[in-house]
Amino acid sequence: MQNNITLNAYLSLFNNLDDRKFWFDIKNIDTSNYMSLLTVLDDILKNSQNGLLTKSNIILEIGDLNVLKLVYNAVKNDTTRYRLSWYFPYINLDTEENSISIINEYVNSADGYFFDYISSDIKYYNILEKAFPNRKKLFWYTGGCVIERKYKRMLLYLYAEKNKNTEILLYPACI
Repeated sequence: MQNNITLNAYLSLFNNLDDRKFWFDIKNIDTSNYMSLLTVLDDILKNSQNGLLTKSNIILEIGDLNVLKLVYNAVKNDTTRYRLSWYFPYINLDTEENSISIINEYVNSADGYFFDYISSDIKYYNILEKAFPNRKKLFWYTGGCVIERKYKRMLLYLYAEKNKNTEILLYPACI
């Protein structure tokens, strides 16, 4: 059974967001449509529950560094701007020896850091921690709701406990 809930209906459950962040995984964004995305998001915020949701509550995850930089340039002067996360969609990080140099090559080609977070599957935690020890990181884990998941959850919280720059999203939520 699928439950459909609007953003406004969800936000109506809160008196305040207590610094909660909403992580938007943006798909199919490119240099021709990124401004449309920002316009749609701005409209959503204007119509959100009593203005409760602000730009600084939203993390936009974008894999294409060129598009991410364009989005950053469009929002950088806004004091309540969207937070940006870089996701590695096209890089095979399965071999650790080459991964850090690959990541650094990507970053250097992008003229430095212009994102707030780095996001990835939890399996790349060690690699990203070595490459970006002082950057905020977002990780997800999409394992099933079984004993393995409980074990992985424990490991994830240990990761987060060691590094205060790490936030973890467990998906899907287990009941």
